[in-house]
This record gives sequence, C-alpha cells and structure tokens, in this order.
Amino acid sequence: MVEPSGHCPYLGLKQNQAIRFASPTSEHRCYATGQAQEIPVIQPDYQRRYCLSAGHVRCPLYTGSGLPSTPPAAVGAVAADLAVPSGGLRGWFVGLSPRDRAIYLGLLTLLVFIVGIYMAAGVNLLRDAGAGGTAVPPGVPVAATSTDPAGVSPTIAPAIADTTTPTATGTSAPPSETPVPPPSATPVPPPPPSETPVPPPPPSETPVPPPSATPVPPTLTNTAAPLTPIEPPTDTPPADTPTSEPPTDTPPADTPTSEPPTDTPPADTPTSEPPIFGSPTQAPEPARTPEPQPPPEGLRTQQRLTIYFTDATDTLFVSVARLSPVVDAQVALATINELIAGPQQAGMKRLTPPDVRLLDVRREGGRLIANFDRRPAWGDDDRGLYAIALSLTELAGIHEVQIQVNGANIGVGGGSAPIPRRPINPDNPQSLSERFDSGTRFLPLYFLSGAGRWVRVTRLAPRTDDVARATLDALLDGPGSYGGRVYSAIPSGTRASGGGLRGDGTRVVVDLTRPFLDAFNRQAAVDAIVYSLTELRDPSGARLYAHVEILVEGIKLSDYWGAEFDRQFTRKALNPE
Repeated sequence: MVEPSGHCPYLGLKQNQAIRFASPTSEHRCYATGQAQEIPVIQPDYQRRYCLSAGHVRCPLYTGSGLPSTPPAAVGAVAADLAVPSGGLRGWFVGLSPRDRAIYLGLLTLLVFIVGIYMAAGVNLLRDAGAGGTAVPPGVPVAATSTDPAGVSPTIAPAIADTTTPTATGTSAPPSETPVPPPSATPVPPPPPSETPVPPPPPSETPVPPPSATPVPPTLTNTAAPLTPIEPPTDTPPADTPTSEPPTDTPPADTPTSEPPTDTPPADTPTSEPPIFGSPTQAPEPARTPEPQPPPEGLRTQQRLTIYFTDATDTLFVSVARLSPVVDAQVALATINELIAGPQQAGMKRLTPPDVRLLDVRREGGRLIANFDRRPAWGDDDRGLYAIALSLTELAGIHEVQIQVNGANIGVGGGSAPIPRRPINPDNPQSLSERFDSGTRFLPLYFLSGAGRWVRVTRLAPRTDDVARATLDALLDGPGSYGGRVYSAIPSGTRASGGGLRGDGTRVVVDLTRPFLDAFNRQAAVDAIVYSLTELRDPSGARLYAHVEILVEGIKLSDYWGAEFDRQFTRKALNPE
C-alpha cells in the first residue's frame, strides 16, 4: 500500500482521524496503534518535524518504538529546539507558538486602543461638565443664575429685557445706544467654519458709557444693527472652541488589528472533513479552528455497521462491526464516513485515504452511487474501491455500487462500470470455473487470524443441493491456501458424525465426532460453525438459519462441556469494536 509522502498517515484529530489540518494543533492525535494517543506537550515543533512532513517515517510512534520520557542524547539538537522555556509569564509567552503569540499581541493592542478611546472621551466629558455643559465664547460672562434678574450679567441683560422699558436702576444702563432684537427675532448666525474666527471687538469699538446716577433711556431708533458681542449665546460653539466629540473608533492604518492570522491550508489539504453526522451534498466551509463542528439536527440512532479493512499482512479483507451514530436513517452515508475514519484497533490497515471527501451518496434501486472529490483509494490499488463496495453491499437491497469522482463514473481496472459484490478472500483449491452458471458455488467459511479476528474465506465448490453439509465439510477441511495467514478453531480430525447435519426450519442441528471435544478454545470452535452456517442465504438474500444446535456423537454438547453450552447458538456481531 502506497503511503502518502507529505504527512503521516496516522495523524488526525482526537474527534475524528479523518480530519487533519496543515498546521500543528493541540487537538492532533496519533493513530499509529489504532487508538487516538496524545502527541507530546512539545507537539507543535514535533508535528512539524515529523507528523506534517515527509520525515514521519522517523517518528518514534510511526516506527513503533514509542516516545521516550526525556529527549535522548543522540538527538541533542532536536531536544534543544523542542525544549519548552520556563520562567513565569515570559517563559509562558516564549513557549507559545508564533500563531498564538500573534493572537495575544493583537488582543493586547486592541485592549490598549479601546482604553485610550474611553480615557479621551472621559476627559472631554469632565471638561464639558466643568464649563456648565455649554461652550461660551471668550469675553462673554455667564449668568450667575437663571432665575434671579438681579444676577444677570450687564452685558447680556438688554438681550433678555424689554427694550421699550427704561432700566429700573441707575447702575445698570444698557451698553448700547441701539435696541437689541427681542429673543423672538432670528439671531445672527455665527461665521461659517471656513472663515477666520472673529474675536470679540475691543471695548474701544463700541464705547459703553460708565454707570451714572441718571438713568439713560434707550434710543428707539432702528438705524443701527445689533452688536455682535451681545448676541445671545447659542448651543453651537464657535469654530475655535474645542468640541467634546470623542475620537472615532477607526484605528490608524499602522495600528495592528485583533484579527488573528489565519492558517489557510494548501489546496490539496482537506480543510474540514465532512463530519460523521451531516449531509454530503455541499462541501463544508474551511475550519478556522480544530474544534469539532456541531452535528446537524435530525433523528439520531445507533446502528451496527459492517465495514472492511485489511489485516496486518495487507493481504486479507477483514470485516468489523462498528456501532455508529446514524442521522435520519442515512446508513450509507454513515458507512462511507466510517470507512474514511479508518480502523480503531491495531493490526488492521485502512484502504480509503483519510483526506478523501464524500460529496454525495444516493440510491437508485439496488445500486448505490457514491460521489467523491478524488479517487477513494491509494494510487492504482483497486482494493479501496472494493472495500467501499463490500461495505455498502452489506446493506439490505444493495447489489452493486457505482463510484464517481466529481460526478464522473470510475471503476476497477481503469473502467467505469458499477462494482458488484465480489467473493471475500476467494479460495479455489479445485481450480473450478467462477462463472455463476457453471455448476459451482461459493461457500462462506470462517477462520481466525493471528490477531484473534474472524476472517471470512469464500471457497469455490461444486454446486450441491445440500449446501449446509457442503459448508460444514469445507470448514472441517481447514483454511486451504490461506493456511499461512489464518487457522481453524476446530481440532483437526473432526468430521460430521453419523447423524450428520439436518435442518429444521430456521434451526440446523450439527452432529460431530469426538475430536471436536479437544478444542483449545471451546467458544471459538462453536463460533466458527455458527458464523459459517448462519451466513448461508436463500435467493432473496435472507439467511437460511438463525439457530445452530451442536451434538457430539448424538449427545448434547452441554453433557460434555457443562450448562454453559446447553442452548441453541445464534450469530453474534463479527469482530465488534
């Protein structure tokens, strides 16, 4: 099997091995042993040096030697590079990755900028409050009180008094010989901001007579315009008066913003592998963080799915029964996503690359159409396509699978035809014709691998009406050409006894000879018979037998092995995870 050269094939996230990012994250996990195991605390540099580079073949986890608790002396330079600095806050900051440091610096800069804005606004508010809330031009005194006429400033009293009435005192003569327009008159607008601010005229321009004992009545002529210095103050400050408007929130061009740098993955890196829950009809948005995406809404159930990988020798198809969440009865979608996720136990290898993405899956009668973004197999190895077809044809009513890449049909051997279900690990010791109408048939036999998993071997034999007896005899004959990779749990020399084998509805009774009692693993010997006989199916695809009863020389097996075996045996989940 061709290994990818750009990154470690065992790298994934702790939530899903099928998801991987082009930059190091704390969520990355190593699946070299089949289980998600943490990468050391120094993982960012460790991931760049091994997991996310072609150097992953030298990784201790990849080679199976494990990780030492302290860096070995032989890699002193590497250990120095990967050492984590210590020493309080500075040590913590230096130990961060460049991406994290940029994020923290951006957030700190934004905080300082916001505090500066609020401080400037607070200073302006305090200044306005000290000035009475209204900016007054220089030289114009502010009234002592708004309710006491005696406290009104002499310079602005004529503006708020009746100009036709003489002053009541002899000490507060109006400063002008001309009447001032009443408050109802339209005030003279201030000069436009573009003009140079006009300062108040000096007292010499408008002579104000000193107070005298004799009140001087106001002149009622209208030949002179109102004087600018005694214009009632307005709410609009002059152009030279500082305003209290705070600075805008727009930072200068050279001010760093708080947006963290994004780690955009290269085009050939899966950005966010479709989660196990979810519809594949639309490619998901690139993930900005390694946090898992929330699952879609829908009716969620737990179902046991059958999916196929290869054994440690990379020569045998091995099925596993995995309990998986299924949303809205999309069993085919869940099956393909579990294939992409890969095996969960050591001793098995994936056949579907982890970076492949399912775009769409739909059913047309007895055919399932699965559309991917790339070829779902390693290079030209067609076993990845067969693994998908074997897994999907385990579903009821599915007889063949059409695989597509971006909508274009592909198939095995460079073709484009749909892939029907093929015999699993075929064995043809008699060199018989494999044509369906040639008088032959395949018999399902189950043997154990060195890792203790059940492996199905499909043996080609002459067609017979007593298929159950033919299957039992073939099982007792042993694994045949697969003898170097699997072994039988039934002792050699065991044969069908005089009672042989008889069917009774959905129950089949097996009578064996006494060598069967010498089985080194009694339960495994029983399971081998039960798995093989309950795999037989009628033309409609339904299983012929659901219960198996075992006798030895016509006597119940429980009379030899105890009450634990005093029952009819049923099929159990095959290689459950």
